[in-house]
Amino acid sequence: MSSRAIAGLIAFALSLLPGAVRADFIPPPQKPERIKGAEGFPPLPLPVVPMRRTERKHPPSPPTLVSKIVWGGDYEIAAPDGRKVVVPDWNSDPADLDQLVERSNAKLGIWYGDATLRLKGFSGEPAETPILYANGHRPFQLEAEEKAVLKAYLERGGFLWAQACCGRPEFTQGFLALMAELFPRHPVTRLPLDHPLFLCLHKIEKVKYSPAAEEERPDGLPCLYGVDLGCRTAVFFSPYDMCCGWDSHEMAGASAVAIEDSQAIGMNLVAYSIAYARLGRFLSRTKIYYEKDQHARGDLVIGQLSYPGNWDPDPSALANLLKRARETSTVKVQFTREPVDPSRQELHRYPFLYLTGHDDFRWAPEEAKRLRTYLEAGGFLLADACCGRKAFDAAFRREIAAAVGEEVKPLELDHPVYRSLHAIQEARYAPLVVSTFKDPRVPLLEGIDVDGGTRVIYSRFGLGCGWENEDHPFTKAYLPEDSLKIGTNVLAYFLTH
Repeated sequence: MSSRAIAGLIAFALSLLPGAVRADFIPPPQKPERIKGAEGFPPLPLPVVPMRRTERKHPPSPPTLVSKIVWGGDYEIAAPDGRKVVVPDWNSDPADLDQLVERSNAKLGIWYGDATLRLKGFSGEPAETPILYANGHRPFQLEAEEKAVLKAYLERGGFLWAQACCGRPEFTQGFLALMAELFPRHPVTRLPLDHPLFLCLHKIEKVKYSPAAEEERPDGLPCLYGVDLGCRTAVFFSPYDMCCGWDSHEMAGASAVAIEDSQAIGMNLVAYSIAYARLGRFLSRTKIYYEKDQHARGDLVIGQLSYPGNWDPDPSALANLLKRARETSTVKVQFTREPVDPSRQELHRYPFLYLTGHDDFRWAPEEAKRLRTYLEAGGFLLADACCGRKAFDAAFRREIAAAVGEEVKPLELDHPVYRSLHAIQEARYAPLVVSTFKDPRVPLLEGIDVDGGTRVIYSRFGLGCGWENEDHPFTKAYLPEDSLKIGTNVLAYFLTH
């Protein structure tokens, strides 16, 4: 896709990024261009700061997109001519961000700049700088005040990129320890190849490594890690050096990603972070739907199954679905949601269970037995692979087959779930599904019958993303209105069967 075509598609989230551009100067959104399936990914839904120069002699400064964190002390490195040079550890490659941002501006048709920043005294507001960046050689360590600022910043929708300069393991160990301290419930996990980061601009399936890293990475697969906060990766970390590649040079003996691939990953980081800025702001506001002091005998409590990892990527999804069900049907049942740990809580308290996620998960034998007993007793389970992630899809198919003794099978279009409330014979999908699966036009639900009735309904494409009714870029999901119709139909089917 050309840079001009990409630039023409980006306008919807400018208000979330910094800069002095007034709202009345925001260009009107343009209709998205459809791409051919062979291209493999949808158009970029990025915001754009128009590239303007009001005065040739004194051009205005661009708004800051990414700021390099000032931390730690000095570090001695070897210069290209062999001399030993002492530099600030946080800035051993001073031009890396300059070149990456300049390259991204040219590729995407945007206009942003970079800066340096000390966490002490920083407001922690992503509006000042949507992205923070840290690298170095020594263990990455922060003071208590800095940790608090960084945690608040990420929870408010900001992004953090980090990489071990020269691939130094000391930085990696310190950084991973810090993330475990800040987000104990959100583990650092390796990004799968179907993560949007590897699809959003350059399609990245293999990368080349420096000689020092080739032995560790003979498969040539990209090796990046992340921390998910909701349905958004807020922290990206590379144990292999990319800053030298961003600065278009190689460092002898460094464990690094090759220059060209480093630059491709870097521009994808820019694209992903801009595209997900709006969702980050949305997810920072917890939305709770409930009916206060109305716990009547007819209440329906939906239990959302939990497991180690990111079991609740779309925290307001069920709330919005339940609200829509009340608005579009004559059902007077009052809905609430509770998290359910299948290893400890009694499942029979929840006639309707919901399960979602991005990653692999496993049920212990006792948990699987409990679920089987629950379904045989008349319980109901709705599950979907959030964002259409392959790891969760494979895990759910494996675990449900082991628990119930049967595999999920496609539900034919004459199944009652497709007419229980709305008459659904067609469905619309996000662009990534359209480009990957040759424009599917029908709903693709699957299920398992237990004792003559469908007790398990599953979607390999995301439903919860659409229930939130907020854009989730580069995902394999139903469009919001269609996901809400499917969700309310499942609820109506459950209540009437």
